[in-house]
Amino acid sequence: MRRFLGFALVLLALVVAQKWGQHVTHGNLLMGAGALVIFAYLAGKVGRLAKLPMISGYLIVGMILGPSVSGIFKRDIVNELRIVNDLAISLIALTAGAEIQMSWLKARAGTILKMMVTMNVVLMIGVIALVLLLSPWLPFTTGELTTNLIIALVLAAFAVALSPAVVVAMIGELRASGPVSQTSLGVSVVQDVTVVVLFTLALVLGRTVLGGEGISADVAVDLFRETFGSIGMGVVIGIAMAFYLHTVGAEIPLVLVIVCYVMAQLGALLHMEPLLMGMTAGFLLRNVWKGSAETLVHGLEKLNLPVYCIFFALAGMNLRLDALKELGLWALGLCVLRVVGLYLAGLWGAKWSRCEQSVGSYAWLAFVSQAGIALAMASVISRTFPTWGPKVELFAVTVIAINQVIGPPMFRLALTRSGEAVPETKK
Repeated sequence: MRRFLGFALVLLALVVAQKWGQHVTHGNLLMGAGALVIFAYLAGKVGRLAKLPMISGYLIVGMILGPSVSGIFKRDIVNELRIVNDLAISLIALTAGAEIQMSWLKARAGTILKMMVTMNVVLMIGVIALVLLLSPWLPFTTGELTTNLIIALVLAAFAVALSPAVVVAMIGELRASGPVSQTSLGVSVVQDVTVVVLFTLALVLGRTVLGGEGISADVAVDLFRETFGSIGMGVVIGIAMAFYLHTVGAEIPLVLVIVCYVMAQLGALLHMEPLLMGMTAGFLLRNVWKGSAETLVHGLEKLNLPVYCIFFALAGMNLRLDALKELGLWALGLCVLRVVGLYLAGLWGAKWSRCEQSVGSYAWLAFVSQAGIALAMASVISRTFPTWGPKVELFAVTVIAINQVIGPPMFRLALTRSGEAVPETKK
């Protein structure tokens, strides 16, 4: 009965949104964002009743309300909400950084490193081989072997991009704790920096080899500057926040919103990455200025629900579902290969690191989802290689759409089966 009422409530909300949404314009953008949080929250509750992660509900309602399905939120409106999305990313990143404790990071460093190396090697070799073997039939490849090899390298770097936001959200929703949670979080956070390096190398190699596209080191310089500049700015922000928490320590949620808004603006103005800034600041506050940790975590907990609602609903809106007709089967094939590769990498990485059996059996399920940085990489591919890049971007976005739908339920299953999730009756 509760499930029926929940579904009925969401359907009613969507009908209201259909009538009201025709008037979502630049003038009432904030009202639109507020309504989106409400609709996402309702859908998340229904997702929980259906034994799905709440973030799956947020994603689905974003898809329905977005430009690819109902068009209630037009593409230009979704683009205008980007600053809200960046603010949410900053808050999620702060949460991720604050979850990482140096004590267990040191203890699990070997496992995290070996799992990462195994995952990168297995996935990249698999994707390169698949693209080259199927190049005569793929809709985005060319007749030249050299160009196809560059496409394969770029897609291989794209395939190892993960989603720390999904990992943080699922661990928080299920209040999970243990080796699977810690390893998943550690790998996803460190891999976020690693994938930038791998992607940069693929881009530079591609620009160098394909002389017709122009030889340029500017792409590498910009990406490295954005990456390590973001980390440096995160250190500055962490110091400033620690000073405030120690000297004032009042109105923490409001201050966190302001700080994350500043990070979002810095990201837009200085071409820095709010995700890296937030994770760095949160990590320092947790491990260097330990007296600030509890205050920070309590403040973040008060903001988590609306932040996850808006972030994952906007992620659903940004997915190009229209591309499924043209590229859906090819994208599904890459997703299947990626899942198989992650499974094998999880088994081999766990065996190599001699970690707990549960880590080898379940941690890889955290890495299925792709979001933020993967979408940014797809956009860069299109701009860097204008002849074939737009087709590859569309393919990559289609892969992200599938992984975003199947990833959260798979990680929920992992946390539940491993026994690290808090039972529903104890929450």
